[in-house]
Amino acid sequence: IRSSDPDGEARAWFDSKTDSVYLIADKLPTIADAQFALFHETYGHYGLRSVLGDRYGAELMQLRRANQQLASEASMWFAAYGRNEVAVRVAKGMDRMDAERVVRLLSTEEALADRAGSAAPLKGWDKFLAALQKALRAIGFDKVADWLENRSEAETLSLLARARERVREGAPIAAPVGAEALASRPLGAALKGSINDAAE
Repeated sequence: IRSSDPDGEARAWFDSKTDSVYLIADKLPTIADAQFALFHETYGHYGLRSVLGDRYGAELMQLRRANQQLASEASMWFAAYGRNEVAVRVAKGMDRMDAERVVRLLSTEEALADRAGSAAPLKGWDKFLAALQKALRAIGFDKVADWLENRSEAETLSLLARARERVREGAPIAAPVGAEALASRPLGAALKGSINDAAE
């Protein structure tokens, strides 16, 4: 954790080696903060990686391309933490280009995990749109599906709902992104406000 969080900003972290979530009590002044951090780590990191498995990279790139708000949040995270995350991986022997690719994917995962922190439910209309987008992608109408995703975020919400369900089932994690610990940091709380504003 210290190498990825040199400023000591982490409020919680998920250790993929042990499938454990740790909350740092003195960084979580309210129950709402603790719940957000817990959901970020469990529904976000653990749940997303359980659902995505080998499709981790492709799914995250597709969502980032289709959902401009998610891409913006991922870019904000990368601007705040990306340089250090890349440096940590390079110091451990990863090629710089590979490290940048992994951290760009991680920035999208972090933006999704922040959304998981608010645990917004998937509503009937969102389920319908997510199914429609899946059907459109199956017949090659990706641009139409992307257009719908950018306006509805139905695929994003559907993915997060599946992640929550996988956590409740106790599903194993299986994402090909390494065994690094993933931390919840204050930027997540700042983004939480913009996510809620966008949802209203």
